[in-house]
This record gives sequence, structure tokens and C-alpha cells, in this order.
Amino acid sequence: MDLCRKAATHLGASPVYDLVRSHIRNLCEDGPELVPGPARDMVGEATVELLRALVTTAVDDAGQGAALDGTLQVRIRQYIDEHLTEPTLNAEQIARAHNISVRQLYNIWPANEVSLSQWIIAARLEGARRELALLHGQRTSMAALAHRWGFADSAHFSRRFRAAYAMSPREWRRHGSTQTRGRR
Repeated sequence: MDLCRKAATHLGASPVYDLVRSHIRNLCEDGPELVPGPARDMVGEATVELLRALVTTAVDDAGQGAALDGTLQVRIRQYIDEHLTEPTLNAEQIARAHNISVRQLYNIWPANEVSLSQWIIAARLEGARRELALLHGQRTSMAALAHRWGFADSAHFSRRFRAAYAMSPREWRRHGSTQTRGRR
């Protein structure tokens, strides 16, 4: 508790302050959409680690390097989330943004989870799935939606979507608009 009190007056000087502030803002906007499960648990863990890094770096200048290293994976995930819709998002871009090598990026990425590229694709698909459910039968082309979520073409997007959710994006949109009408 004393550590938190001591840090409270120095939070703005922390090198992770803007990152934490952005993360909390995103949680306020998107948090209610998180359903119970592994994704929400991971977001919770990431939030705790970011807050720990904020307090540590605000209090102890000598501990900043260790705290920043400890939050690198969290910062990488947030970077991916913020750049998810960019079709050019790749390991080289992510590594460059964090001043590390691509090899180091792959060493940091957890071995027990999916690969970095699979993580990016899954996150893009989830974003597109949520958007399709919100379209309520609107006529947005699949090509436009695919492009908006960083996919090169609609055929690739549709194949990936079907593999992940066992239905096509059009079927999901129809299903979502049917569900919404049924709740009114």
C-alpha cells in the first residue's frame, strides 16, 4: 500500500503511463463486449501486469528496465490490437516498433499459445465477427469488411472465417441479424 501511495504522485512520469492510460480507455470502451472466458482472463492478466509496471516505474527509476522488460509481451499485444486493421502488420513491423529483433520477438511470444501470425489472424477474425453481428443486415460488402480488418482479399477472409466459426461471414451476418430481431 505504501508503494502505491508513493507512486501515485509520480505516475505521469512513468514511461508506461500513456500505454496504461490508453489500455484503460480501451477497456472502458470495449470491455463490456468481453464475454467470460480465456480472452477476458488474458485481458485481466495483462491489465494487472501493466498496472504493476506503472507503479514500479513510477517509484523506482532503477527498476524501470526490469518492469519494461516484464511488460514487453503485454505492450506487444496492445500494439497488435491497435494496428490490427493494417494489412501490412507483420513480425518485422512489430519488432521494429519495440526496438527488438524479429528473433527476440519470436522468443518473447509464448510457446504454449498460437503462433504470432495465428494470433493476429484470430484477432482480426474476432473483430470482423463482432462487426458483422452489429451490421444488422446492412449491405456492407465482404470485400470491404475483409479489407477493413486487414485481409488481402474476401476469399481468404471467408475461408479463414468459415474455418474458425463453422459458417461463412454472410451466414454469420444473417444469424446475427436474426438473433437481434428475435430479442426486440
